[in-house]
Amino acid sequence: MTPPVDPSNNRVQVLRFRLVWGGPLVWVAHLDRMRALERAILRAGLPVAFSQGYNPRPQLVFALPSGVGVSSRAEYVDVSLGREVDAEQAAQALNSSLPKGIEVLGVTEIPVELATHVMSQVRISDYVLQRSGISSRFLPLLEREDLTVMKFSKGKERPLNIRPLILEVRAESEDRLLLRRLAGSRENLRPDLLLLALRQFAGDTEADETSIERRDLWILPEKGARALVRPIALAGETEEIVWDGE
Repeated sequence: MTPPVDPSNNRVQVLRFRLVWGGPLVWVAHLDRMRALERAILRAGLPVAFSQGYNPRPQLVFALPSGVGVSSRAEYVDVSLGREVDAEQAAQALNSSLPKGIEVLGVTEIPVELATHVMSQVRISDYVLQRSGISSRFLPLLEREDLTVMKFSKGKERPLNIRPLILEVRAESEDRLLLRRLAGSRENLRPDLLLLALRQFAGDTEADETSIERRDLWILPEKGARALVRPIALAGETEEIVWDGE
């Protein structure tokens, strides 16, 4: 059966890739990351679908790009293709073309008619914070109801109480924290604001030395769903998060 064609960009297949993002490209901005991935996709020979207009671009949609300086084991990108390919073969071809520090962990096919802007589905993200003594410095902050810091975005600065955005923190050791926080296009706690709170409220002059890795993203798979899931679950990843929001 011939797959449906999206008349806006002639895509017939959408593949969602889960990537490890590390190495030198951790320190470049999102636009440069996207261009690096575009080049890798073209080198891999994937039949990527292009946008329309005067400046056609490969159709890539990131779920929620990790920030500059943040490594990730949960970088998700939806790639629209102009013809059907085998998903596993596509992942192997892409893996062989990616720059050092970037690796495909998983791939799945998203039905064309259900493929939406995945960023709008993101609700929660999980991070690992590592540095000598990080637990004893960070955990006391959770006793406060107000952790207001100044957030600079789009050329403007405004106060933001980040405490309600922190959902759960667990110390694995004195030097390692697991943190779950709200994320996405509606409510989003940037990792740099966590470091700012450490400096401001804990007097931590070495906060910027903290290593931050994104471990997971959680999405609302469809409107009205009562559980959040990973965009791609690897072997053994069966957890869901009960959700009563929108």
